[in-house]
Amino acid sequence: MSDKMTSYSSPFRKTVKWYKKLAIELILNTALVNAWIMYKENKNTNQGIVQFRRQLVEYLVDSGVDKENCEQQQERPKRMKHELLKREGPVAKLRRFCVGCYKENVKNHGSKVARNKTKKSSYIL
Repeated sequence: MSDKMTSYSSPFRKTVKWYKKLAIELILNTALVNAWIMYKENKNTNQGIVQFRRQLVEYLVDSGVDKENCEQQQERPKRMKHELLKREGPVAKLRRFCVGCYKENVKNHGSKVARNKTKKSSYIL
């Protein structure tokens, strides 16, 4: 019965190697079907395995979220905004570093790293 129930909602992909499929099948699907059968027996419900899987995933996703940390992560400092203008003249001679980005990279990493890390553009700030 377990094989029949897992075949309806299999998470397999054709690109996954056979031994990975086997491990996923043995660990995840077998445990899920066993949990679903125990849930049905204890709660006396007629819930399908797909609905049980969705309910389980939603519970696991919500249980890992810490609302205080989410609010703190959203309050990041605003980054410098770039406003690019096209320079006049041939592009090959006018290609330069972004001044603000170069200064920031020099401060954080040094001039040698900043020369390689900072993007070049024919536009100016």
